[in-house]
Amino acid sequence: MAGGAVVYGAALLLRYDSAYMLAPSDFMNALPGPFVLWTFFALYPQARFKPEERRLEIGSGGIDTEIRGMHKHYDWRDISAIVSEYGIIEVRTQTGNAFLVPERAFESAHQRDEFLQQARTWSAPT
Repeated sequence: MAGGAVVYGAALLLRYDSAYMLAPSDFMNALPGPFVLWTFFALYPQARFKPEERRLEIGSGGIDTEIRGMHKHYDWRDISAIVSEYGIIEVRTQTGNAFLVPERAFESAHQRDEFLQQARTWSAPT
């Protein structure tokens, strides 16, 4: 948030004209700006999150996904990483999005391990 205050302070100084003295109200008017930006950047990902159940299928050609009747295909070259931590498989895309696949998505630990191994094999650069 301090970075935003610096930007607003710099903008006020650039606006400075010798005929116009900066008043305390100028700084008070600039204070909400960084807070509004911080709040927007913190809440935007939450607003974009889709909590509905998603269908995710992997194959040698990539990943096919469906949520709320919308379909999308990702080639393996569109995937930047496949990580398994804390019981969740995270499939990260080049655009910064991610698919989180919890343990409960699989019928068994063996099925989960097969999914993870196959996804890593197919996504490996050739």
